[in-house]
Amino acid sequence: MRRRRFWIGMGISLVALLLAMRGVAWRDLWAALAEADYRALVPAFLALALSMAARVVRWQRLLGPDVGFQASADAMGVGYLFSNLLPFRAGDLVRPLLIGLWTPVPATQALSTVVVERVLDLLMVFLMMVGLLLTMALPAWMVRSGLVAGGAAMGTLGGLVWLAGQGERGERLLRRLLARLSVPRPLRRWGGRLPFPRRLRRQDPEAWVRWLWGGIAGLAVLRQRQMGVILFWSALVWLSALGIPYFTLVAFRPHPPLAAGGLVLVLTNLGLAIPASPGSLGVYHFLAREALVTPFGVPEAQAMGFALVLHTFQYVSLCLWGLVVLARRSLSWRGLRAKVQAE
Repeated sequence: MRRRRFWIGMGISLVALLLAMRGVAWRDLWAALAEADYRALVPAFLALALSMAARVVRWQRLLGPDVGFQASADAMGVGYLFSNLLPFRAGDLVRPLLIGLWTPVPATQALSTVVVERVLDLLMVFLMMVGLLLTMALPAWMVRSGLVAGGAAMGTLGGLVWLAGQGERGERLLRRLLARLSVPRPLRRWGGRLPFPRRLRRQDPEAWVRWLWGGIAGLAVLRQRQMGVILFWSALVWLSALGIPYFTLVAFRPHPPLAAGGLVLVLTNLGLAIPASPGSLGVYHFLAREALVTPFGVPEAQAMGFALVLHTFQYVSLCLWGLVVLARRSLSWRGLRAKVQAE
């Protein structure tokens, strides 16, 4: 079953990559890559670094005063490495586990902050999508996809915030729900492969309740006054991230519209919800290309070259970040997995 799910994801990535290459001549693609001005990647890298730094500060704020900037940054770097190499965004599980190992903050509490991060990111992507819809005409499928994804995100956010606000009653509701559904099937199938603690891999229902409630309960922070500061850092995360696709596009087309970078950012992040290979290979390239070809008239070969450079640039940068942390902290894949499972 694990192999089947893995190959399904690889198949989706392959189909998406073939669609991304549709109508693109190899000669034109190589020409676009050869003619690009890669000096523009310098400000793109600075935008990536600023966005990641803002993410670290935001997460540190959510974690509280017991966690320093360095521990937050190291855990996040390793998390991106795991997400790029393993399916189902495994890094989102590794990060809180590392915080539990390195700091006094329990892993369950750290997990709740990761949930808050994801909800905030969905909110920011939705707001950017609305802004794009108000300022430009988009293909119908993009409008529908954006509204459906945004509506689902807002509905989910509202439901989870309500559940988090119920306190112990909310936890009882979650326990009854899991008693009806049992452990979610994807988690049963992949639990032994991902770095879950042993009690979760044994499918202990009460352990799942504690872990899931730990994530949901963290959403109660959305009702607190400090949320203004968290929203500020969230806005900085995404405003900085806007510079990543924009300056990468500058390498291929001088003075592109800022909306082009915004649409690439929105679509590629919405595409993370599509099951695919680790790193969203193929899916990312298809969405980045489509964000430029129809709305902005960018030639297909140039748009595909841009997608290849943008994806590779970010993928390599974030993987190197994680590898540097592993080397500096003298951690290995096996060693990290053993420490996590020992908890």
